Amino acid sequence: MHPFSDARLCPRRTMGLLRLSITAFLLSLSLFAQNGESSVYADQLLRLSETTDQMLAEIVGSESHWAESRAARHALEERLLALVKLVHRLDETAGETQVALLEKGQRPDKKFNLVGQGCLALDFVLRALDNYVDTDDRVFLGLARNGAELVGSIRKTF
Repeated sequence: MHPFSDARLCPRRTMGLLRLSITAFLLSLSLFAQNGESSVYADQLLRLSETTDQMLAEIVGSESHWAESRAARHALEERLLALVKLVHRLDETAGETQVALLEKGQRPDKKFNLVGQGCLALDFVLRALDNYVDTDDRVFLGLARNGAELVGSIRKTF
């Protein structure tokens, strides 16, 4: 079965599952943020990084399909946008938690800074992938791959 076949046949179901995943992700962030544990944010970054790697592989592996199908291209763009939103939310939440801890007089935790850097790098990769899907220009695919290497370097610090 082709990786986009479900997205083309059941876009509502796919988007519903995506919304449910986003809701669960945000709920887990807010629950763990109350404990002030930076490792939770690092774990979320690692998960988003893995998902981004899967998206990159999927885009390259099924290029001929989404390049020919407007519906498949649209579904792919929707998934990329949802991931960008998750990355931005993680960056915001980690930053807010870091500020709250500093206001309480606690020392800075470098994991929050690394999560912020990782989010910026993931955003770069996802936007490059989106530009590649929009334009079919392989320059953007090269940028996405280079950005993925940067994300890999950040992942190694955890």
